Amino acid sequence: MLRFCTTLCLLSLFQLVATAPVHAQVPSASERLTLAPVTSGALIAVDGHEPSSLPSPTLRSPDHGDQASKFFAADPVGGQVPPETVIEEVCIADDLGESCLEEVEQDVEDDKDADIMFGDWLGYNATESDMTWLTGSGDNLGIFSLESYPTLETGQDAALMIGTGFHFLNGPIATDLPPRLFDFQLAYQSRRQMSERLMVDYRFGVGAFSDFEGSARQGIRFPGHVVSYYEWRPWLVTVLGAEALDRDDISVLPVAGWVWRPKDNVVYELVFPRPKIHFRTGSSNSMYLSGELGGGTWAIERDTATNDNVTYRDLRLLLGFIDFDDHNAALELGWAFARKLQYRSGFGDYRPDDTFVLRFRSHF
Repeated sequence: MLRFCTTLCLLSLFQLVATAPVHAQVPSASERLTLAPVTSGALIAVDGHEPSSLPSPTLRSPDHGDQASKFFAADPVGGQVPPETVIEEVCIADDLGESCLEEVEQDVEDDKDADIMFGDWLGYNATESDMTWLTGSGDNLGIFSLESYPTLETGQDAALMIGTGFHFLNGPIATDLPPRLFDFQLAYQSRRQMSERLMVDYRFGVGAFSDFEGSARQGIRFPGHVVSYYEWRPWLVTVLGAEALDRDDISVLPVAGWVWRPKDNVVYELVFPRPKIHFRTGSSNSMYLSGELGGGTWAIERDTATNDNVTYRDLRLLLGFIDFDDHNAALELGWAFARKLQYRSGFGDYRPDDTFVLRFRSHF
């Protein structure tokens, strides 16, 4: 009888334990740490604390996946969290309530259009493409150009790229220019972090610039640049280097100056040979005043069926308007002056009159 009671009690206890629910030990929200892409000045929560503004260093190493082409950001300090981020999350493995911990590696794709904001400096010579019209007819040379450049996209730190250009000429009557000129380029560009404050940007390329009627070999050129950026302060960057144009009139230009942001609504890009003063006019709009050297050198065939090289040069003063919500496109209105048309042979050199400039471009 005693043995029977003891056995009955043990069976009852075993049944009670077997049917009792088992609760998984899931960490609370305050114990989780989730890493996600954070833009400058964004509000994030860390270790369960309240969101706070956490500006990061202006210059960040490309080895950590940062956007090396975008370091002068809108805080004014910038920098990006690595695009490859490990997210720790708790999951329930089965009905018994056993917990497991998975590491999920998430590739966060950079939105090159949405990421660019006022105050972001994409580096020297960062224009991706443009459509330019220099008005003119008759003896006042008019040029309509469609160009794409071998330039790094936002988020890239190195790439091999191609560029093309198509130039349609209107006039002049006074000299024998072909009606069309073409550009085809291949270039390798890289932006490398050398130290906590120093970054080096270099591009080496080769291109054929010609009307492809005569000897295109005479139109082979090797444009490129080597430029360094040094961050003295989060709001002050020194730019120093050189740009190879490999044109008949200008072979190499020095690149030197500062990018300075004294206030949240203004940026001074005091960099030769492309200075710019940039003003914020709204939450997603801005305007700027800039200057630049225009033109190029092309191999052509003259009316006499002889091969020659022609170089066109001008100086441009431009007023630009940017809408960051519209693919970071810019509309520019300006004036081209000190225009000059020069042949390698020395025959037919010509000075067109000043003219109006209208241009649409991406990555200003």
